[in-house]
Amino acid sequence: MDTTTLRMTTTTFHCLEQSLSSENTSQEQFAFGVCSIARGRQTKIYLLTELLLPEKGDLAFQGAAGVGPSRSYQTAAYGLALLQRRSVVDMHTHPFQNVPRFSCIDECESKKSAQFIQKCFPPQSTMVMLVFNADVSCFQGRVLDRNTGTFKEIEAIEVLGKELRHIPRDPTPRLESDEKYARHLLVPGWDQPKLGKHKVFLAGLGGNGAVILSGLLSLGVGTGSGWIVACDPDRIEASNLPRIAYAKPSDIGKQKARVSASFARTKEPKARGYCFSCGVEDTRLLPWIKESHLLIGALDRDAPRSYLNQLSARYLIPFLDVAAEIIPGKDGCQAAGQIRFVEPGATACLVCSGSLDYSRVDPQRLSSEDLEKERRVGYIRGLDESPTPAVLDLNGVIGNLALSHFRRMVFGEPLDGREYVFYDRQQGRIVSAHLPKPNPDCPVCGRMGEIGRGDIEEETIDSGNDSCASFRVVKGKVSRESKVEEHTEKKREERQTRETGEKSSKDGHETPREVSDTSISTSGHGG
Repeated sequence: MDTTTLRMTTTTFHCLEQSLSSENTSQEQFAFGVCSIARGRQTKIYLLTELLLPEKGDLAFQGAAGVGPSRSYQTAAYGLALLQRRSVVDMHTHPFQNVPRFSCIDECESKKSAQFIQKCFPPQSTMVMLVFNADVSCFQGRVLDRNTGTFKEIEAIEVLGKELRHIPRDPTPRLESDEKYARHLLVPGWDQPKLGKHKVFLAGLGGNGAVILSGLLSLGVGTGSGWIVACDPDRIEASNLPRIAYAKPSDIGKQKARVSASFARTKEPKARGYCFSCGVEDTRLLPWIKESHLLIGALDRDAPRSYLNQLSARYLIPFLDVAAEIIPGKDGCQAAGQIRFVEPGATACLVCSGSLDYSRVDPQRLSSEDLEKERRVGYIRGLDESPTPAVLDLNGVIGNLALSHFRRMVFGEPLDGREYVFYDRQQGRIVSAHLPKPNPDCPVCGRMGEIGRGDIEEETIDSGNDSCASFRVVKGKVSRESKVEEHTEKKREERQTRETGEKSSKDGHETPREVSDTSISTSGHGG
């Protein structure tokens, strides 16, 4: 049976937490959001893409036993969701409950809202309702099933970004850990069960990937409700043996994925691990990627790096891009490695941070002169025919730095100023730095890019026969104007005929619906 999850970035959650965790804890708090939808293997994921936090005058009433939005605030939220073909998220608090539960008033109002969504929203849109306790540490949530007209419980809230966090539906007792992790538990703040809950997708099982896979297993990732999924299309070669700990001479010629899976079962039998002998672009992997809490790219080609970068933005999954490189020169060589951390919407992605050159994503597009220059360097990113200089110690440093970043994210240690880490092997130093904010015009993480799109595909809006054709949002409010000015008079006439229950006799088709102040029943919530 499929489960239901709500996902948001760390940045979004902190904004929501600050708004709902008011200093006046005796009053219920309220906020709207907008979300898109993604379907994983066994999970339907609702991606919270935007918050509409109330300002002064946006709440019609607020007290210890109830809270409700003003009509204009609710119109703005519903109108924005309708314009974007997304779903409405209705959130409030019950500060008097440690374990929040929907009240009778909530039940009544949810039915009214469900009726409106069923009537006026397109089929791909629905409604999500959440109630939190005072400090937003646990919740109850449900989502409207448009097919049955009933609400389905939300199993978990995932907060993904610089911190990997799970908001529980119910407080759960801390589980006992396996004694093999006894040394871990001596570290202040260590929570071994947290590591077991996470789902990590690792692309690449070469030098860096082998170190990371072994480290994830050693940390106990996937021993609880989580898992580790890895992929690599290559086979073991003799030159891999000095750098890949999971391979031995008898494995030469075998698929890396099969050999690494056997290693994983021996290393940590309790971990759920799955290794696929294919590239990251294989469509079989997409449902796994959607459900991941972290993407790690240990890749030596820009095309799959670009693909992971895009999926990170689309499904709001943080991305660790890991690379190590040895560049031969006339008087020796340069040996270095780096880690780039991407939080969708908060840090620049690989494209707008300048670490991904679109002109070189496909090496086949390079001119013969450029290809020859790259070959003289000794490394062509993206061509299998070109051998890559590599050595174990460089892979070990970079792979373990990536694992250190992962551990910071799980245990909530500061990552600010460490989004980019550069290791210079020749100088023996590590330098860390901030990554810039996203470029608003970036085709991946900018305003018109992939952020939080989920499974939504681009749709052409037909201004003559579309339910949101009569909207535009101005300063967070919905203006009931036609998007095509020359149709203004026609819309007014159609509205008048609709009020009498008749169809327009001028265009011969049913007039489009619009969200107006009178068409939304203002919701209220109370304990």
